[in-house]
Amino acid sequence: MSKSETTPTGVPGMSSPLGLVLGWAAATATVSYLFFQWLAVARERVLETHSTLIVLEQALSAAKDAETGQRGYLITHKDSYLQPYRQGLEAASERFKALRNLKTNDADQLARITSVEASWAAKVQEMDSTIDISRKQSIDAARAAVATDRGKTLMDQIRAIVSDIEQNEQSIRAKRILEVTSLTWRLLAFNLLTTLTGFAVLMYLLAGARNTAAELQAEVQNRISAEELANERAEQALTVRVMNRELVHRTKNLISVVQAIVRHQGKGTPEVDRYAAGLSNRLVSLGGTLDILIREQWTTVKLEDLLQSQLAHFAEELSNRVVVSAGPPVHFKVSEAQMLGLALHELGTNSAKYGALSVKEGRIDFHWTEEPALEGTTITISWIESGGPPVTEPERFGFGSRITGSLCARAVGGTAVSHYHRTGLEWVLTFNRSSLSAEVEADEAA
Repeated sequence: MSKSETTPTGVPGMSSPLGLVLGWAAATATVSYLFFQWLAVARERVLETHSTLIVLEQALSAAKDAETGQRGYLITHKDSYLQPYRQGLEAASERFKALRNLKTNDADQLARITSVEASWAAKVQEMDSTIDISRKQSIDAARAAVATDRGKTLMDQIRAIVSDIEQNEQSIRAKRILEVTSLTWRLLAFNLLTTLTGFAVLMYLLAGARNTAAELQAEVQNRISAEELANERAEQALTVRVMNRELVHRTKNLISVVQAIVRHQGKGTPEVDRYAAGLSNRLVSLGGTLDILIREQWTTVKLEDLLQSQLAHFAEELSNRVVVSAGPPVHFKVSEAQMLGLALHELGTNSAKYGALSVKEGRIDFHWTEEPALEGTTITISWIESGGPPVTEPERFGFGSRITGSLCARAVGGTAVSHYHRTGLEWVLTFNRSSLSAEVEADEAA
């Protein structure tokens, strides 16, 4: 391959995938930002309907206070009742005005508000009239005016219109709450889809780096000069190491972006909080496994290293309460290591929340054995908890149980079983290794 066919990084064919990763990150951030803006607008609309209902209730209450003051004055003819009467008039007028300002963009509700304002103006005129008659003529004349039931009829109209406005506003609020819920779940679905897409691109990028390294090695082997061969191999090895470090850096940055998006969206909604926390922790677990794969040149991963990376955040417990009885050397391929890493992370997290690591007296025994089989050997890995709270089998199993069960078993071609003893959880993973695959693993490890 000539220099003109090589990317600026010295590795052919890598600039295009890197551009895809950067474009994916930019598109994810842009669309998520737009979703957040839509959600903010939708939530403001819900708050506006809530404010409308509160102001409506306050307006009706103030109207009732004014009517009570009027009735009190007509019955007792004491001026002390005129103060709550005037306060009720002023408060009701202000509330009706505030109601109009809140619904300036809703023609239907605005028409109802106009109607209730007209009825309220007539009611105010009726109450002022009776008070004026009481002062200038007599209380009996005022009471006779009240006995016509005109005031009651106007108040009944006001209540009916207010009830109509309230029912319509309740309906509007229900629709807007549904809109907020729909946008929230769409954003979660988008985040999950972009996360999976991003990981697919990253895996493609890492695979491309590995293939490029193989191509460079094949090219070097065809060189004639021993000195040129040695120099080019050193240069190529350095280039691949630099690319791997750059890919790890970019991978962790993208994981951090996705975690930030998910954590931000989860605020204030318990179901979303739990979803966001679970997804964020599993992304961290994948990142830890990725570190080991890059360090081992993308070949195989030792079981001890995998356990250490997934339980690193239990530093004290790992030395004092997580007892590891090392068995014979066991190595895992890339796909096996990723899924087993997630399973160990799930077991550690569940133990810290509900199991042995949730109390000071609890401990975990982790060991593995290798026994002869018809073809190759049978490896058994055991995770045994004791000293923790009493254990009962859960009524329902979530995605975490699938990781420690069928998904992990499928990855290694074996079986994974969880025993819910009262004294503690026992998780056992069993799988076979043929003699041929063991030799390949030994060669890759070397």
